[in-house]
Amino acid sequence: MEKRRSRIRWAVILAALGGVLICGQMHKGIDALAAAAAEGQPDLQRSDLIEIDSMAAYGKLEKPVVPFLHDAHTEALAKNNKDCITCHPRENDRLSPRFKRSLSGPEAKKDLMNLYHDSCLGCHQEMASLGQETGPAEECGFCHIAEPSVRSNWERISLDRSLHFRHADRLTNKCENCHHQYDEEKKALVYIKDKEGSCQYCHGTESVNNRVSMRLASHAACIGCHREMRSQQLTAGPVQCAGCHDPERQKLIRKVSPVPRLNVNQPDTVYIKKDNKDPYMAIDSYLDPKMARVRFDHKRHESSGDTCRACHHADLSSCNSCHTLAGLKAGADITIERAMHQYDSEHSCVGCHATQTRHTECAGCHTLMPSSKAKAANNCQRCHNGPAPGAETPQLTPAELTMSDADTSAASFESLTYPPDFPEKIEIGAIASSYGAVDFPHRRIIDAIWKKIRDSRLAAAFHGGTEALCQGCHHNSPASEKPPRCGNCHGKPFDENDPGRPGLMGAYHMQCMGCHEAMNIEKPAAADCAGCHEEKKAKPNA
Repeated sequence: MEKRRSRIRWAVILAALGGVLICGQMHKGIDALAAAAAEGQPDLQRSDLIEIDSMAAYGKLEKPVVPFLHDAHTEALAKNNKDCITCHPRENDRLSPRFKRSLSGPEAKKDLMNLYHDSCLGCHQEMASLGQETGPAEECGFCHIAEPSVRSNWERISLDRSLHFRHADRLTNKCENCHHQYDEEKKALVYIKDKEGSCQYCHGTESVNNRVSMRLASHAACIGCHREMRSQQLTAGPVQCAGCHDPERQKLIRKVSPVPRLNVNQPDTVYIKKDNKDPYMAIDSYLDPKMARVRFDHKRHESSGDTCRACHHADLSSCNSCHTLAGLKAGADITIERAMHQYDSEHSCVGCHATQTRHTECAGCHTLMPSSKAKAANNCQRCHNGPAPGAETPQLTPAELTMSDADTSAASFESLTYPPDFPEKIEIGAIASSYGAVDFPHRRIIDAIWKKIRDSRLAAAFHGGTEALCQGCHHNSPASEKPPRCGNCHGKPFDENDPGRPGLMGAYHMQCMGCHEAMNIEKPAAADCAGCHEEKKAKPNA
């Protein structure tokens, strides 16, 4: 009896030792993988880091979510001649993005938990039994990690105009491979020619009924197509996370420039006018009878954005199908006036233009220059340059269809002619005290502004004359060859009639140093007075 107990005791001890040895091979959780991959770098970033939080659908999680390195697992499977089908089942001839289950039907909480534990831990145990390096198989803390040492550097990728052209060119314009609509009668996805729209017009951020989210749809379609092409020994796009979502890998994606125009029967140039179907359009009080219609160069604007969604954010219909004078529920009650002019919206005309003015090459003037009613009215006329609201819309001639407002405006910047007495430099000495006067490189500054306007289609269109060259500094003065001095407006340090207007010293320093900062001009630095001023030397005692 005692011998039997001794044999059982030794069996338990040996089993425990064996378990320790096996676990020693298997217990390589995400932190251990991170430490090995980082090679001494404590801050490891990966684009394939996924948080497995499926159990959150059933309430508050009992343990931390599982940080999962997707590419690390696909690479391990490839070494054993396995691929995506090991974890992702096929559904409708494509891989399901969900782990070992279909896209429909919620699983019971316990069943879902067992599915993950049995599949993941079972795979680890199988690999460990073959003597292969693998992940944890028993202890919860190796997978459920509250603060993993790996951080995600995942970056969203967009099918911009360049990538879209490369796909269309490779597939010889077989638009039906990607574009589809749901036919209610046939209860199936169908392709309708000339009705192609962005995937995001139908697939939102969350799955709704049988319409999967954009994330699930893009992974199923894109990766599925890439895998199929690779199986046919054809060159195809990436199938791993890093191939699309790693910031450094994204920089290596080949760009097509210039991108050939996508022809979907869109107009070259149109007049933005009222919609006769809108009953509110008949009310004259809603309209400014003096405001001309907008002649919109559609062709030019196509090349300005990466996708059609920059303007057509809901679908490819005209703006006034959702945005009317009074607003519609379909357009979130945003009126057509707001849709075109809202300053803080990236989808509106004015908002998009305002975004451009915040770029460094424009910010020196636009972030510092006060607005005025005269300039606002002038900018209105830059766009509202068509026929009056009551006039009949003319048919555009072929020449007008191809003419660009940007091209005609840019013509005035082909050469810059200075008046005979235009100063090369200006000595600014009105406030000289401890420091000497400033030799302001007047002509060099004007040349730099002129070049930046000339090289920008948008700036050339809106700065159609040389007055913009002067108004960057002479912001409230009418355009003239001899504008008034700064001291005419900026006098004493504090003006009780206009507290927001700085004195002369404040105006000079805010304008000059503010421009340098906004445009990332390193020299002269704001704190370096000697960069502009020559320090006066003290006079010797008599």
